[in-house]
Amino acid sequence: MIRKLALLGAAAVAALAINGPSYAVGLPVTQVIWVSGSTALDNAFKHFMILAGTSPCAAGSVDTYEDTGKGAIYTKSNNYTVVACTLTAALGGFAAGSNVAFVKESNGGSVEGTTPVSLGHTLNFLDPTVAAVVGDNQGDMNCTTNTAAGAGVQYSVAHDLTFTDHNGCTGTIALHIPDVGLADENPEVYTIGPNATTHAIIGNLTTNTMFQNMFGIGVSLNLYRALQSMQGLSGTVACPANSDLLSCMPSLNKSTIRGLLAAGLDFAGWGTIISSTGVAITDKSFNGGVNNVSNQVYVCRRGDTSGTQAAADIYFLNNRCQVTDVGHPDNPTGNQFVQANQTGPN
Repeated sequence: MIRKLALLGAAAVAALAINGPSYAVGLPVTQVIWVSGSTALDNAFKHFMILAGTSPCAAGSVDTYEDTGKGAIYTKSNNYTVVACTLTAALGGFAAGSNVAFVKESNGGSVEGTTPVSLGHTLNFLDPTVAAVVGDNQGDMNCTTNTAAGAGVQYSVAHDLTFTDHNGCTGTIALHIPDVGLADENPEVYTIGPNATTHAIIGNLTTNTMFQNMFGIGVSLNLYRALQSMQGLSGTVACPANSDLLSCMPSLNKSTIRGLLAAGLDFAGWGTIISSTGVAITDKSFNGGVNNVSNQVYVCRRGDTSGTQAAADIYFLNNRCQVTDVGHPDNPTGNQFVQANQTGPN
């Protein structure tokens, strides 16, 4: 099966930034829903919170806060995100018209959205419940000011509610038990690493499937361009040189990616990727015409607690499924992990 490769990069967000009021909902907010887990779902969570038509927030009431200084809720690299707003309808035990803060932590992976929720373990969150400091117009979040008045920046984006963003926040970090957890895979597959799941842990959870989260393999720009050249997707009318059109995106087959992720499995380096004319991708003809490139393979991967890693284990290596793991005998049969140095079922 052929899988398209995703070039590592950032998509631009079309937004109109205008100076706005200090706050729609002032701090502190004492009614909070603490959300833990998947970092891959961070942007989906954020967009749900401010998307017109699905957001639980009233228009004109939304303030967002992040711990990084990169600006706007759309930034992916935050460890913490807070969305404070007025509810349009009752939610989570809070009445319609209540001022509520939704706080998402992004310090770990999908396991953070399973085991701590099940067992009531505490995690670190950026805390919006702390009383505001007198004279601090960023509340007690101690956020970097984005305007001369320190009022944050108001964003008006197509399909989203207008919101006022405050970033670079270094406010109080406190331990709280998550109310809701997000995970990229079913809890049965998180059977290794910190906070590994067990049958008892899974039994405490009420799980609901939201949508299918799509994953891709990210590669370096040099490899991406070399694959384009090898596969005839560069330097043509349809695919000009250095094109990033979807139709010009190169591919690697599943067995090759499997070999990349598990050294020694049908893959002995970049030189094993051969063009239709028998030339290896390490040859200078695919790499700027100057020098041959190294055959060495470097793999960057997420930790064992990550849903991204779990998905790769399952799809490419046949791990974490249909195998009994004696290290976790209380897991449900048929949903257990095979150690990383084993091939698992075919």
